[in-house]
Amino acid sequence: MKTIVDRVDEVAANDPGRVCAELITKRGTPSVLSYGDVAVGMRRAAAYMHSKGVTKGDVVVLVGTHHRDLYAVWLGAVWLGAIPTILAEPSVRVDKQVYFDRLQALLERVQAKIFAHDPSLVLSESFAQGTTRASYSELSCHDGEPPARHAAMETDVLLLQHSSGTTGLQKGVMLSHGAVMRHNDAYTKAVGIGEDDIIASWLPLYHDMGFIACFLVPLQVGASVMWLSPFEWVASPAMLLETISSKRATLAWLPNFAFAFLAQRIRPTTTGLDLSSLRNVISCSEPVTTRNVDIFVSKLAPFGLRAASVQCCYAMAENVFAVTTTTSEDPPRRIDADFATWQTQHRVLDAVGEARSVTFISNGKAIEDTSVRISSADGSPVAAREAGRIFIRSEYMFDGYFRRDDLNATLFDAAGFYDTGDLGFIDEAGHLYVTGRLKELIIVGGRNVYALDVEDAAHLVEGVYPGRVVCFGVSLNGLDTEGLVVLVESDAPEAEWPEIGRKIRTTVAATLDLDVSDARVVSRGSLRKSTSGKLARTSNREWYLQGRFGVVPTGINSEEAQS
Repeated sequence: MKTIVDRVDEVAANDPGRVCAELITKRGTPSVLSYGDVAVGMRRAAAYMHSKGVTKGDVVVLVGTHHRDLYAVWLGAVWLGAIPTILAEPSVRVDKQVYFDRLQALLERVQAKIFAHDPSLVLSESFAQGTTRASYSELSCHDGEPPARHAAMETDVLLLQHSSGTTGLQKGVMLSHGAVMRHNDAYTKAVGIGEDDIIASWLPLYHDMGFIACFLVPLQVGASVMWLSPFEWVASPAMLLETISSKRATLAWLPNFAFAFLAQRIRPTTTGLDLSSLRNVISCSEPVTTRNVDIFVSKLAPFGLRAASVQCCYAMAENVFAVTTTTSEDPPRRIDADFATWQTQHRVLDAVGEARSVTFISNGKAIEDTSVRISSADGSPVAAREAGRIFIRSEYMFDGYFRRDDLNATLFDAAGFYDTGDLGFIDEAGHLYVTGRLKELIIVGGRNVYALDVEDAAHLVEGVYPGRVVCFGVSLNGLDTEGLVVLVESDAPEAEWPEIGRKIRTTVAATLDLDVSDARVVSRGSLRKSTSGKLARTSNREWYLQGRFGVVPTGINSEEAQS
């Protein structure tokens, strides 16, 4: 079959000077990587790995995601039939010893043959003993000829995609050559991605959104990527908008939180931005909120952003990436639903008159050769607009978790559907609406409460830092129900924090008719995030119950630690 290496070679042969990626940075020297450069580099990297005994089925681990030679190393592994996987680099918020202990355990678990890394990564002599260690630069500059390219079968494993979180996670999603190529062809067809597109991205490549949408898809179609470091973007979010403007980018993908995060960085005095080239900016990776989309559009419309350019996608690594998507021809749909019916019956009825409502925005229809089913708790299908668990089946599904036979036997039901663990509903037009994770559904006094709804309400309070709100449920002493805890970050003086907490309680009560057991303000940078940049509700809940954010109120069971 034709592989991703074949696609890269075709572009390199026909247009070797075409830009593959341009590294955008303010901390060093920007550099441009052509498809011709990539074709040469992958052969050198393949030759290096071959000299170290790498062959079909061996695992190659890559750490460090904003280096021009990563392209060569990843593709060089594929050249040999090896299985590359990209993992997160160390974070300033994670103890270095903890990080490297987890990484060492993962290298041993997957039996990595090569540990390839950014040259700037400092390693101890004892780390990864028994595994060949090499920097990206060493691999891509090797002087030698590779063996004949491995002739991949559709069912051969192409890559491992590890979930966001920590490098200690044990589940590596196995994706075959056939699944990835078919998915990418279907997704590019749905969204209309072609070789003339210019993609602007800060997304890390150890997460499926950045890796598939902003790395593999561009390689497959011959598009160009304007590539920012995730660490630089966090420090200077406006860099993405400046890059879109100066490079005339046409496509970008963002998690939901980043829409408000970017909008917050735009000042009335901002000048020189022109976002009119942006055909689509696609919200993905977490449930989409109308609040974040509307803030983004209203703040950036003066700079040429069209409201119609915002699209929504539901995706997961187990399906390579996209499950559903909206398009320019079939844009996101909105429903104003009766709030009481939604909370008590988990059904969506149109709000009438002055009734309190909740607004949902859709993630579009299933892409080609993908089916979505909503099921009740007992597994039976539900009617349109009735919420339940989201199951998917497609021609692109993963082959299971790498070396986890204990999990793989029960991944799919009798009809071949996979339980995503997400909750949502489908409307009469076939659009999917994702409302949250099953494990993040909180039952308060018999009412179904989504953490995301509470977080949206807390965002309305002045002083709450955009995108830095997390809500979770906790057990209450002596009561057979859950309580709500809301944690927010703020730049406001600490003397104002009690008042912000009080306003969060009253705002959630007024907006959702819910009591908050504890609303607490913490300093900027305190809340835990996953490696994909999203706030981690489960991890923050653990820290909260451990007292890391202050003394836990007496009414909350701090010994209850289940997630």
